[in-house]
Amino acid sequence: MPDLILIDIVLKGTKDSIEAISKIKKLNIPVIFLITHSEESKIERAKLTEPCGYLIKPYDRNELKCAIELAIYKNQIENELNESEARFRTLIENVEDVFVRYDLNLRYQYVSPSIEEFTGTKPEDFIGKTNLEAGFSSDMTNFFDKHLLEAIQSKKSADVRFSYPGPNGLILAEGRVYPEFDNNGDVKSVVTVNRDITKHMEDVDKIKSSEFKYRKLYESMMDAFAHVDNKGHIIEFNEVFRQMLGYDPDELLKLTYRDITPEKWHEYETEIVKNQVYDRGFTDIYEKEYLRKDGTIFPVELRTYQVRDEQGHPNGLWAIVRDISKRKESKKLLLESESKFRELFGNANDMITLNEIEKNIVPGKFIEVNKIGIERLGYSREEFLNMTPMDIVAPDYHTKMRIIAAEFQNSSNAQFEIVHLTKDGKRIYVEVNNHLFHLRGKTVALAISRDITERKKVEENLKQSEKRYRTLYSSMNEGVAIHKVIYDKSDTPVDYVIIDINNAYEEILGINKKDVLGIKASKVYGVEKAPYLKIYSEVVQTGKSTQFETYFKPMDKHFKISVFSPSKDTFATIFEDITSRKKTEEALCESEETYRTLFESDPNYTILLSLEGVILDLNTSALNIIGISKDEIIGKHFTELTIFPKEEITVNRKMFSSLLNQDALSKHYESKIFDKNSNIRWIETVLTTIIKDDVPSYFLVISSDITERKVFEDKINYSLKEKNVLLKEIHHRVKNNMQIISSMLSLQTNYIDDNIALDVLKESQNRVKTMAMIHEKLYQSNDFINIKFDDYILRLVSDLFYSYNIQEDHIKPVIEVEDVKLNIETAVPCGLIISELVSNSLKYAFPEVKNGKIQVSLKRHNNKYELTVSDNGIGFPEDLDFRNTESLGLQLVNNLVEQIDGQITIDINQGTEFKIIFKKLEYKERI
Repeated sequence: MPDLILIDIVLKGTKDSIEAISKIKKLNIPVIFLITHSEESKIERAKLTEPCGYLIKPYDRNELKCAIELAIYKNQIENELNESEARFRTLIENVEDVFVRYDLNLRYQYVSPSIEEFTGTKPEDFIGKTNLEAGFSSDMTNFFDKHLLEAIQSKKSADVRFSYPGPNGLILAEGRVYPEFDNNGDVKSVVTVNRDITKHMEDVDKIKSSEFKYRKLYESMMDAFAHVDNKGHIIEFNEVFRQMLGYDPDELLKLTYRDITPEKWHEYETEIVKNQVYDRGFTDIYEKEYLRKDGTIFPVELRTYQVRDEQGHPNGLWAIVRDISKRKESKKLLLESESKFRELFGNANDMITLNEIEKNIVPGKFIEVNKIGIERLGYSREEFLNMTPMDIVAPDYHTKMRIIAAEFQNSSNAQFEIVHLTKDGKRIYVEVNNHLFHLRGKTVALAISRDITERKKVEENLKQSEKRYRTLYSSMNEGVAIHKVIYDKSDTPVDYVIIDINNAYEEILGINKKDVLGIKASKVYGVEKAPYLKIYSEVVQTGKSTQFETYFKPMDKHFKISVFSPSKDTFATIFEDITSRKKTEEALCESEETYRTLFESDPNYTILLSLEGVILDLNTSALNIIGISKDEIIGKHFTELTIFPKEEITVNRKMFSSLLNQDALSKHYESKIFDKNSNIRWIETVLTTIIKDDVPSYFLVISSDITERKVFEDKINYSLKEKNVLLKEIHHRVKNNMQIISSMLSLQTNYIDDNIALDVLKESQNRVKTMAMIHEKLYQSNDFINIKFDDYILRLVSDLFYSYNIQEDHIKPVIEVEDVKLNIETAVPCGLIISELVSNSLKYAFPEVKNGKIQVSLKRHNNKYELTVSDNGIGFPEDLDFRNTESLGLQLVNNLVEQIDGQITIDINQGTEFKIIFKKLEYKERI
């Protein structure tokens, strides 16, 4: 069969081309006529054959090609449109729903056959008519036309429900009205889909009880519908499907079902279609997700069916789709609700139980109990589920339980108090809220039991408190009176009567109880108007308590009165006589003036601070040095002032904190501030805590200006520093001079051959070194008064051994000196004594002996010192008196001992030992 027929409108011979085309028109082959301008009459006849186009001769090659392609494409589109229309008609003509299409003038264009069951009228009798012309009443016509026009104007679908007198009685129907659009998005027609729901509405009570099922059914009749070809392109859909995805109709027709399905579902859905549709023609209901135009993803539930053409060949798929977003959300909410219920049930502070109720309203076994119930009564869960409420109620309350169970028959709710018995026999008072409901076909009681043991104790305590209150009321030192307000006809308070008083009232006011009860206040106190009526009536009206102090002239007394309203139109006053306190306050005011005078006239800077460091008050002296007005300073934190150098703020904070933490009363310290001219000033501060009610409440800062004193001290320190430098230099020069003398003596020994003279020079040199070493120690030390003597003796003895060329394996020095410091007056002679005695031992004690030992010891005994110099040599000659000898060294030792006011002794039993006891000499002023 050819794809297209190209025929000249004029044929040679007897056959006419128009007649020929009329006969082959039924073959559905597109036709193009070749014509000339002179053949216009034949063109009018050719139009009846509905050709795909005309081509004027002579024609261009490109024009011919375009005309042929356009004709073939147009014929293909018309064929596809006819197939789609045929499928649509097949669908709507084989369902119970009534499909109606109206044009924009609201005239019938198409009616499905099922309308005859609705109206008794054949479909063809509606075509071209309006609703009124088709036989509908004016009310029904107005109803239908209203919804049709709304769909056209709003371009939106709408659901309707109506009743109609059908051929077999009243028909109840529901339907949907929705517009149809052309490719430009304009409304081209409007469609209604109606369904007979009469059988679902016969029993109203039954419909109400199965509302959920009806709603699900209603929703299923309004599901989305879509049709795709074998390649998956969307070729047909209903309005619900379009609205579900948010596309315009022409946009949907350009998409495939994969374009509206997230990629993760593609393989899954392909498998379902392959394994189910191709096998049996439809799928089970399955879930997946759709992708809206705006990018949102939502879940759907669908079933897919295979569509076949008239020859039975697969011609695509169509599906009924339901948006299950709400169902998913409801399921999620249900799970959350279940989770919350479990959380609440398991973690409630009250005991919660579920137990079955038998037919005679007798409590049956527990079927559930929460954690707090198990913990409270001490039973395990397994034990609980084998018990009834009667098993946990104290035996003396069983009768009450039976009465409550009987009352339960008339009401599904009950609230009562009872006593539970724990597993170990402990009694627990509980308040029970019981509620009956049906669970899985059984009557179940939900009981919430709150432990009110503590409340019972509170109630008992309340009774005791009431007794104590009465006792307190009667024994209070303050006067108490209870009153009731009296109003006039316009509800204006005019007076009040006293309805109760305590004993203190009588004692304070000197009025007997019998003379005031039930009596107006104005009469009791002998005044024209009841005292403080305005204040008392305001407390009664507002319910706000108040307190005030007043002078009551009729009694010449000061009172402090507290007022509150315990009930409507009543008020209570609690008062005390403060007359003596007022007199004290007056005296205190006088004292305050005196204090203020002293505070302001104090030349020291005086500041009062809170414990947080906020300035509360300061005197004139402080203001003058700071240079800021009082109003600018009060209320500021002391660190906000610009008078403190940065480092001083830290010092002050530390002092405040230290004063509080050490429970001290005061702290003294020095610090610096800037005065109003930005000059540094030194102050000496006494920081004191002010105690109130045995608790530190304030800081009092009293600072004296010590700038001049600090300047003077700086001068003294500078002068002292100069003197120290000078003294150090003197010691340095003395040491140098002595070293020069020592060097000169050493040089002199090179020119003397006489051994006696040579020894004299060496001894003189050692004596000079001994004194020079003292000045060297002082020069190297920061302390120019005292010499650390242990280091000095070690070096002195070492130098003597070196001077006499003593080998270490012959004589060993042993030094035992405590940590002793001596002034120069004592150190010089003491050093010379050690030098002479050690030298004497080195020269005479060991003429031939090896492995000798010389020991020097210096120890403190109370306020005295003990110097010992000994050796284990040949010993001191017994016939020699060390006090009277021609030896220059021993004469020098005796003189030096005398110089330091010491005592010297000698022991020659084992070698020679000199022991000297002396005191440290005090400095003597020299002239």
